[in-house]
Amino acid sequence: MTPQRPVLPATDVKIERHLYFNLTNSKKVVYLLVPKMNDLVEGFQNLYLTSRSVEGPKVIRKNEAFLRNLLELAPEFKTWTNQTFDKPFHLVLGYYPYVNREYDASNTSKRNPYYKLKHVFRVENPFILAQYHLKKVQLEERNNAVMHYNYFHGTKGENLEPICLNNFNWRKVRKGKFGRGVSFSPRSDYSKHSTRRFNISIAPVLQNSLLAINPIEQQFNAMFLCKVLQGKCHVGAPFIDVPLNQCDTTTNGKGTVFVKYEDFEYCPQYIILMNSAKNPNWVVKKINYHLFDNYINLD
Repeated sequence: MTPQRPVLPATDVKIERHLYFNLTNSKKVVYLLVPKMNDLVEGFQNLYLTSRSVEGPKVIRKNEAFLRNLLELAPEFKTWTNQTFDKPFHLVLGYYPYVNREYDASNTSKRNPYYKLKHVFRVENPFILAQYHLKKVQLEERNNAVMHYNYFHGTKGENLEPICLNNFNWRKVRKGKFGRGVSFSPRSDYSKHSTRRFNISIAPVLQNSLLAINPIEQQFNAMFLCKVLQGKCHVGAPFIDVPLNQCDTTTNGKGTVFVKYEDFEYCPQYIILMNSAKNPNWVVKKINYHLFDNYINLD
């Protein structure tokens, strides 16, 4: 059952030149209305994003004109190979010599194998990107000190395509050392500990792209590089379901783990495929954290 909109003072927020949103805030629900786009409003009047709703995030209807206007907020969209809405998402395989060179210098520890970067895919999902930028507007209304960060997230092979389609889902997190949310890290060597070796056949979209390059190579580990919105933080704990004191993020206090709790506060940018390789020197080196600060044009 759709909750009733609360009657609260509203704040008009100008977004670029073409879009105006009316944001009505409550503790549980933020409603996004589009009063000055009457020709596109049908079906969007009840659009709302819930912070910790077990029903799941509300997704924008696939209205192409509406999405194109929303994506004017997203400079990343203009660099994409596929600026269309014919599919829920596209994965664009690219060759990054600079990324390869820097990533090969990173490692985990003596207890774990050295992972060599093999392939990079750019994730192009306009629906997730639009929701991400809407979320940024919401957080800025609540807290002006909201920043974009580029963080890694190690995962299993079977999670790759679902994340590309529907984004990360904090509801599936059963436990977390620093909070029950989605964990990210600015360090690829840290995120590698969360990866698991998998056969590419469980991710058909990836497999089809790689067959023409190397049909023999089938085993990989994977992680995402994501854009993450972050405002105020505090040190987390396993029992935390929602951050305290108007914070939106919990951390491990060392700057290597950041946990997010709301839908669309993160947007997957790249899939990084790796495989293990021998590293006789066992020299632990950290990846260049600013490597992905800017989008790299694949064209």
